[in-house]
Amino acid sequence: MYYRNAQAALVVYDVTKPQSFIKARHWVKELHEQASKDIIIALVGNKIDILENNENERKVAREEGEKLAEEEGLLFFETSAKTATNINEAFVAIGEKIPLKKPGDGDNPDSAGVTNEQRIDLANSAHAASQVSGCNC
Repeated sequence: MYYRNAQAALVVYDVTKPQSFIKARHWVKELHEQASKDIIIALVGNKIDILENNENERKVAREEGEKLAEEEGLLFFETSAKTATNINEAFVAIGEKIPLKKPGDGDNPDSAGVTNEQRIDLANSAHAASQVSGCNC
């Protein structure tokens, strides 16, 4: 995993596989130990599309994910990469938490800080992923 200068991270686990949630806990711990202290971390429970037809497939309760996120100060989402459920919301929430300028960049407009003009509007359909294939990756 590459940490240098990372401003955000998504730690994704499969809601149908408890082992993936255990590994997610380890990734969160490692990020807290190795990455910038200001990194924005989102904990993401994925594959909720499977639960639509069979809630018995869920092996990691939503409350477990919420509890870990609360304890560690993380954003929390349950998503489906297959149906794109909550994918945009997760990225927008992360983007809103990232500061426009890095601390120490100063107020100089020519500094290396990020400006509003450099941000991508994820709500703008021109930037949205093609829905033709059904995949948002």
